[in-house]
Amino acid sequence: MINFIKKIFKAIFVFFGAVTAFGLLLAMCTNNTTNNTNTTAKTTTPKPTPKGWTASDTPGIYYRWCYDCKPPEYSIGSYVQLKIWCKEQACGDIYARVNFVDKEGTVVGWTNDTAYGGLGQKVVLTFDSAAKGTRRSAEITELNFRP
Repeated sequence: MINFIKKIFKAIFVFFGAVTAFGLLLAMCTNNTTNNTNTTAKTTTPKPTPKGWTASDTPGIYYRWCYDCKPPEYSIGSYVQLKIWCKEQACGDIYARVNFVDKEGTVVGWTNDTAYGGLGQKVVLTFDSAAKGTRRSAEITELNFRP
């Protein structure tokens, strides 16, 4: 008779333990956060773009046309330079391509340049055009970073 009573108490204990565990699990899954007083969500504000720079598609990397950079040691004609700033992350391998455009807006050529930039570095890319003395502008058609 005592073994029988022990088995009944054990069954009741297991049953109520399972019900309690199920109740706790259910309460955790359906937790109503509207009563929570700490409902402030963390939002990250994008960092402002430094003055005079353009933000690239890769966060933390900026670029601008460079009019005061040191001229290249060798140029076959006219050239334009693009300065890349790996301000908040390493640029890694940099690839840029530009179209040269005449004063009517017609694409008259293209060229590319590559470089490597580490965290905090500023890198200058030089794009050469074979036409000397011709007034041209350049448009960036591709700018990629592979950290």
